[in-house]
Order: sequence, then C-alpha cells, then structure tokens
Amino acid sequence: MLDMEAGDLEGAIRGLNAQLARDPKDAFSLRLRADAYQQMGKFGKAQADRDRLDELLRSRRASAARTP
Repeated sequence: MLDMEAGDLEGAIRGLNAQLARDPKDAFSLRLRADAYQQMGKFGKAQADRDRLDELLRSRRASAARTP
C-alpha cells in the first residue's frame, strides 16, 4: 500500500475503506487497515478490525473443512 509506505495513514485508510466497501471479505485489506489504525494510535479500531479478520478466517477454515 503506497500511502502507508509514504506515511499517509489517513489516505491509506480511505483507500482501504473503499476496497472493503467493494469486498468486505478482503482479509489482506482488513489486516492493512488494522495496521494503519494501530500506527495512528487508534487501538480500538485496530482491535475491531483484527477481531473481524479472525472471524473471517475462522469462517473460511470451517467452510474449507466442510468441502469434500
């Protein structure tokens, strides 16, 4: 994510919000947004994204386990 690399965390979050609006199950973007929130000191938002990511990954694993 170029905005994050350039230190523009607000810009990174805007871009990640747009991506997650298009694909709410984009685990990579969710992880990046959690990292950006963490770097900004927005720990509650970072934790909320991590919790959402954990749930998403658990759901994917459960779904994969049910697939023959």
